[in-house]
Amino acid sequence: MMLRLVPQIFAWSAVLGLLSACNSKDDSGEDPDVTGGIDTDDGDDDTTEPTTTDTGFPPGDVGSLMLVEDQQRGLGLYAMFVNQHPGYENLAYCAVTDTVCLNGFPPDTDLGYPFDAALRFDPLFSQYRYVGDTITLGPYVADLYYDSERGLAFYYADLDSYDPLLGPVGVSFGAQWGEYEGTSDLVLREPLEIVVPRENGMLRATNASTIAVEWIPAEGEDEIHLFATTGNPFFYAVQWILEDDGYFEVPVDEILLGGIDPDLIHFTLQRWNTGTVNFRGHTLELVQLSDVEFQSAYDYVGSRAEVVPADNCAQAVNMVSPIAGPGSYSLWGRMTGFGTDLNNQCGLFSVGAEGLIRIDLDPLTAFRVEYNLPLGSNQANAAQRDAAVWVTDDCSDGNACLVGSDVNGNYLSEAVAYFNPSSTESETVYLVLGGLDAANDIFWLDVVVEQLQDPMMVDECLEAQQAVGIGEGSYYSEETAYLGTLDPGVACTNSQTPGPDAITKVVLQAGETLTVDISMPGADPAIYLMYNCTAANTCFPGMGADTNLGIAETLFYENLSVGEESLYLVVDTKGGALQPYSLTLTVEP
Repeated sequence: MMLRLVPQIFAWSAVLGLLSACNSKDDSGEDPDVTGGIDTDDGDDDTTEPTTTDTGFPPGDVGSLMLVEDQQRGLGLYAMFVNQHPGYENLAYCAVTDTVCLNGFPPDTDLGYPFDAALRFDPLFSQYRYVGDTITLGPYVADLYYDSERGLAFYYADLDSYDPLLGPVGVSFGAQWGEYEGTSDLVLREPLEIVVPRENGMLRATNASTIAVEWIPAEGEDEIHLFATTGNPFFYAVQWILEDDGYFEVPVDEILLGGIDPDLIHFTLQRWNTGTVNFRGHTLELVQLSDVEFQSAYDYVGSRAEVVPADNCAQAVNMVSPIAGPGSYSLWGRMTGFGTDLNNQCGLFSVGAEGLIRIDLDPLTAFRVEYNLPLGSNQANAAQRDAAVWVTDDCSDGNACLVGSDVNGNYLSEAVAYFNPSSTESETVYLVLGGLDAANDIFWLDVVVEQLQDPMMVDECLEAQQAVGIGEGSYYSEETAYLGTLDPGVACTNSQTPGPDAITKVVLQAGETLTVDISMPGADPAIYLMYNCTAANTCFPGMGADTNLGIAETLFYENLSVGEESLYLVVDTKGGALQPYSLTLTVEP
C-alpha cells in the first residue's frame, strides 16, 4: 500500500549507511548533505547552553504520531519528528499521504467554518529528527522511510492484518529525542461506527435543508469532526467540530459558501482520540483517528415547498391536497422508485415513473400548472427526461383523461390548465406527473389557482371596440347564445370556423407577451386574435389556434410594436353551439 502512496521509499538505515560509508567532503571542504535535510545529530556534542523552560529542558522539537483507520487506506501508523511545522493538526498523516493538512479546528462546536482543502505539507519547511530505526505504539511497530522525490522522512506501518487493539498503549522512541518508553500514553477505543446514513451511502439534499447524521458515541472525551467538500474544494470546504453525542443535523446552506451550486457534496466523519507526550522539552501529539465517508447529491430548489406525490391511485385518493384554495404554489418533489401505473391515460407517451397529486377545486375555480424536470445532479440529458402531464377525475381508469400535455420536442417542461365549471359543487381531480424513464428524479411544479371571472364576451365587433376589455386572469362563461359572424379562414386557425363566436378586447403594452389557454368540454374550440374585428383579413398566421382535436387550445402573441396595441380575442367553433368554457390569459413583460 505504501508503495502506491510514496513511489520511491528507502529505509532510513540505508541513508545512515551511505552517510557513514562516504565520509567525503564537497569542494568547500564541508560534509555534503546526503540526508535531504534530515538532522541525525544525537545532541551529545552540543556545547551551547540553551535557555531552559520551567520544565528544566530547552524548547525542543515537535512530533506527530497518528493511528488512522482510513476508509480507503485501511489501518496504518504514521509518524513524523521535526524541528518545527506550521501547526497542522494531522501533520503525520497529511504529510505522508499528501492529502489535505488541517491548520486548525473551529473555535465553537456545531458551527461550520471554512478550511483550505488544497493545503498540503511542504517538505522543505522542516528539518526531520531521527528517533530510531523504528518507533512503537503498543504492539505496533513503524519503520523509518525516506521519500527521495519529496525529500520526506517519516515512520509508517501498514496494520491491516492486525486485530483491533483497545485500551492503554505506550509510545517508544530514542536517538535524538532520548530514550523513552511509555505505558499509557493513549487509550485506544472502538473506531467510529455510523448509523445514518450508511457508510459509503448516497443521499439527496437541497438548499435550506439539513442532513441527519447519527453515530454510536464512545466513552471518553473524544471529538467528532465533520468535513464537507465538493467538486470545487476552493469554493466549498467546511468543517465542524461536534460533541460525541451521536447526532448532528448538517445545515446544507453552510456548505455553499462560494455562491455556486455544486452537483455533489462529499462528507467525511471522523472521531479524534488524542494524547500528548512531553519529554525533555519535546512534544509528541498522539491521535487515534477513524473515519467514514458518504456523499449527497445536491439540487437547488430555491424557496419552493416540498410536495410528496402519491405513487399510485390508492395513495392519491387518501392524500391531503397540497393545493388549498386560490393562490400561487411553487413546489418541488421527487419520484425516485415510483411505478408506471398510468401510462395509457390521455394517450400521452409516458413510459417512466408517474406521481399523482390530488387537487380539490372549489366551484368555479381554475388552475394552471407548469411541470418542469430540471437538469441537475445525477440527471440524464434532456431527451431522456421527456415530461408529460395530465388531469384525470378517476386515477383508477386508464381512459379517464380530462386534459393533458406532451408537446413533441418540449422535453423538460409541460403546461396544462383545468377548471371546475360547477357553480355549486366542489370537484376532486388528480394531476398526473409523468414522462420517460429518467423522469423519476426531481421535478418542479408551479401552480396558480384562481376563482373564475366573467370574461364579459360580446356578440358584435362594435360592442367589443367600445368595451374596456379584460386583462390577465382566469375566466369562465356559461353564456353560449352567440351568432356566427366571424370566420377568418384556414390561414388564421388552420380550419374553417363558421360556428357561433364571442369577442372581447385585450390591451397589450409594448414588448408584452400574451398567452391564451381555453378549455371547452363538450366541443372543439378555436381561438384567434384580430387587429380589427370588422375585417377578417386582420387575423394573420400565428395569431390563431386550432391545432388540437379536443377541448383545449393555446395561442401566443408578442407585441413587437413600440406602443400600446388593442387586440380582439375571439372564441369560435367549427359548427354547432358554443359550450361553457374557461379562459386563462397570462401577460408577461
